Formats: sequence, structure tokens, C-alpha cells
Amino acid sequence: MIDKLLNLIYTNIMAFYGKLIYKKYMKMSKKANKKSEKILLKRIRKNQNTEFGKKYNFKEIKTIEDYQNKVPLTTYNDFKDYVEETIKTGKQKLLIKEKIKYFVHTSGTTGVKKMIPVIKASYIPYIKSAAIYFWNMKLEVKKRLKIFRGRGLSTVETESEKLNHGIKTGYISGYAMSSAKAILPLTTCIPKETFDCGDEVDTTYIKARYSIQDKNLVFLMSVFMSTLTDLINYIIENKEMLINDIETGKINESVIIPQDLKKKLCKKLKPNPKRANELRTILESNDPKRIVSKIWPRMSIILAISTGEFAPFNERMREYCGNSIAFHYFMHGSSEALIATAIYSESKDYMIMPDGGFYEFIPVDDEEQILTMDQLEVGKKYEIIVTNLSGLYRYQIKDVVKVTGFIGQIPLIRFAYRKGQIVNICGVHFTIEHLEKTIVELENKIKNQILDYSIYVDNDCIPSRMVLYIELENPKRIKNINEMFDQIVSEINEEHGRMLKIGECSSTIVNILKPKTYENYRHNKDRKNANQIKTIRIIDSKEKREYFEQNILYGGDTNE
Repeated sequence: MIDKLLNLIYTNIMAFYGKLIYKKYMKMSKKANKKSEKILLKRIRKNQNTEFGKKYNFKEIKTIEDYQNKVPLTTYNDFKDYVEETIKTGKQKLLIKEKIKYFVHTSGTTGVKKMIPVIKASYIPYIKSAAIYFWNMKLEVKKRLKIFRGRGLSTVETESEKLNHGIKTGYISGYAMSSAKAILPLTTCIPKETFDCGDEVDTTYIKARYSIQDKNLVFLMSVFMSTLTDLINYIIENKEMLINDIETGKINESVIIPQDLKKKLCKKLKPNPKRANELRTILESNDPKRIVSKIWPRMSIILAISTGEFAPFNERMREYCGNSIAFHYFMHGSSEALIATAIYSESKDYMIMPDGGFYEFIPVDDEEQILTMDQLEVGKKYEIIVTNLSGLYRYQIKDVVKVTGFIGQIPLIRFAYRKGQIVNICGVHFTIEHLEKTIVELENKIKNQILDYSIYVDNDCIPSRMVLYIELENPKRIKNINEMFDQIVSEINEEHGRMLKIGECSSTIVNILKPKTYENYRHNKDRKNANQIKTIRIIDSKEKREYFEQNILYGGDTNE
């Protein structure tokens, strides 16, 4: 009873705070440009005596123009030596005056694992975003229930590792969640004993087991939507084991978990045959449609990044949920900075957070220009340059976004693609956006859901060609799929069609993969942090290509 009361108090306080933050941003939107400039100049003054500040004469910077003239655009290599010295010696005030408390390590999807410094103030934008999520959650829960109360499932890991000199490291989501460990048992269904167990525990089992035994969950939350679709698939495929464990109040012997931890968990578990029978009835049909609503009848909202390259997972989760559950698309950010947040459920537009840092924009159609927020145009695409709160200055994070509108002076954006994630086939640029459109059209033509997909440029073939790998809901040979793909590509990108016609590039090969190829990749790549593994769109390494080649079910060369 006390836990329910504490849950009621905490969730409503966070929702109230979220509403206040929303109103603050609406007020700030009238003078967002001045706010952004003020934040930049304050950071410059504060850090003028750091090693980096001295190198670029921060003392002489009085305007945005001064900043742009004195400080060049940067990449990770510009900060690497400072980072490594702090990690090795503990020396501070190299990049920033405040003490570095944490190093966020990137997921390494670009091939280089980076260590991004974090200070205490870096956490503030995450608190504000979380509060906005709670506000949206309250709005959605109250549409379905009389009172805003209830727990949910968060798949975000809290684990971190200790480096030298007391500094910790981990993923950015882990850093954000670790500060909330004290209240997680009030808001989520996962037992606190399993928060920092890492490889010692099969966390997928724990999340599935503890979530489905509680029929009253009101939200599911993850960094990426792919983690939630993987979880639902796991529940369906392992339903007998999970239901039996709930019925008997035990943890299956096959589950990876230390014996001492298992004893602690089993002491708190009780047999629940009533819930087990409910789940048998729900899961016996093997029909995934609306399965989330059936397992959790109070479910109100899904929180996860599922725009852009994660769109296929969004469609799959929508099928699992039906239309009665709201989707909130979380945030747009990276290990380097939380750039924007979704302020409304179901909106795929992200509002830039002017108080989270300073942002510049390079138009993709004119890379000689560098613009500020007040110079952006709706409908155009820009590469974002970040000056964050913890020591990165004019940092090229390689994200390209499309401006979809404004709230006052604050831009609304949507993720377009990662710069560099463009297939160059015989001089023709085939972007991630082109690929997404092509996949949607191909899916309609073959009348078979494409669960995930990746592309590779085969330069060993003369002339070069694209090689596409797809995982289908119903795996089977598809007649003329290679030709279908090239026809769709040619309609979307006419130059590709011309190059095919004159023989400057070879026909595309479409390979159909074995079931669960992508899910297994995410799980095996980093089992304890599978929710951090982004989907692969461009195959950019020998290791990735070999993995997909080994998982071909029907090769494109032999499609009939």
C-alpha cells in the first residue's frame, strides 16, 4: 500500500514538473535565439582558463561571430588527447572548468569507440525531458483510467564501470538512469537487485518474466523501439517457460543468474496460477496482433525512439499494440548531447532544447554556410554542430535533420540520416532516405513485411552494384525481387536508373535472411546492453558483411 502511495506521489510530481517545463519552453520560444547565445557566451567565459580555452583565446570571444572565427569545427580527434589525459592521470580543467564525473562511451557504430566527458549539469536536460515524458504519460493514462498511477517496464540499463581516479563510464542512458536508481523500484517492475548485474544475468528473461506477471503496467520504455519488439518476440517464443515460472513462483533453471541472486529473488516470488492461466489464454493463439493490449489491459503509452531508420520497428510495435496505445518518440540525441525532445505523444517532430547547449547548422545543399537557429528554413536539411555543456565545442556529430516547423523561435526537427551513411554507387548518391522510401514500396509490392534491412556496395563486382539484405515476416523466395528493387530505386532516384540503363552499374542483388538475423546480432553484439545497439543500415565492415552472408536464407543470385 505504501509503494502505491509513493508511486502516486512521485509520478504526479514528475508530471506536474513536466507541465511546468513545457510552459517554460513555450515562454522561452519567444526569445530562444537570445537564450541560445547567452548560454554559449556564458560557457565560453566560464571555461576561458581551461587548456582548450587558452588554446583558442576564449577570453577574446564576445559574440557568436567571434566564436565561429576563433574555434574551428571539431571531431573527436580534437578532444581525444584531453580525454585520455584525464582518464590516465585524473587531471581536470582541460576542456571544462567543472569536474568531469563520467565518461560516456559510444556504441561504436561508426567504427571508433569514443569517450565523451560528462559533468553534473549535463544531466539537467535529461531530467527536463523525463518530466515532459511523465506529463505526456499522465495525459494518456488519464484517458483510460481515473487516476494517474502505475508502474511500467524500463529496458534501459543502469550499469556503469569505474575508471581511474573515481570517474565512471558507461552509456549515456545508463548515466541518466543511474541517478534515478532510488525511485526506479517505485516506477518500474524490475527488481532493484538486478540493476547492475551485467553479463551475470539474462536481463531479457528478467524483463520478460517480471513484466508479464504484472497485468497492471501502464508504460513500456526503451532507448530504441527495436528492444521492445525483441522483447515481445521473446515473450511469444518463450511463453511456456515464462508462464510455468509465474505459475510455480520460480526462476527457470536454464536462466543465467548467480545462485545467491536467484535465492534473493525467489524469496520474494510467489506462485501465481491465476495470472499464469490468463497468460496461457492470451498467448496460446500465437497471434501477435494487439498482444501488448491483451497482456497489459491498462497499457497506455510506449516510450522509445522509433523515427527515421527505426520506422520498421515502429510499425511492428503498432501491430503488437493496436491503435488504443499512444506512442511517444522520446528524444533526438546522441552520446554527445541531448539535442531535442518530443513534447507531444504521437508527434514525430522534436523540439530543440535551447538551454541544453548551443547549436549551429550546415545546409546540406550549401556546405560553405554555417547558420544559427534563427536562420533555418522549414523543409530544408542541415547537419547539426553541437557545443554541449560538458566540454565539446563546435562538434560535428554527423546527424542530418530536416526542419519541419517552429514553435516561436525554436525549430522542430526530424532525423534524416547520418552524414556519411550515403551509398555511393558509381558516383550516384543513394541516401538513407532513398533507401527507406524504396523499402516501403518494395514491401507493398511483395506483400510481405520487411522486418529489417541493410545495404552494401559491392565494388568487387564490375561494374559495382548494391547488395541488399532483408529479413521478412514470411521468409520465402520471391520471383524477380532484384528487378523489383532496381525499378523502385530508379523511380525514386532517376540517376540510378540511367546508370543501370547505360551499364555503368550492375543490377542489385537482394538477399533474404534467416529469421531473427538482426535480433541475434543485437543480442550477441553486446548482450548486457542490447538496447544500445542501433540497427545496421549501411554495412561498412568486413565483420558485418560476413555475418549477413552467413545468414542468407535465399540468395539474390538464385531467386526464381
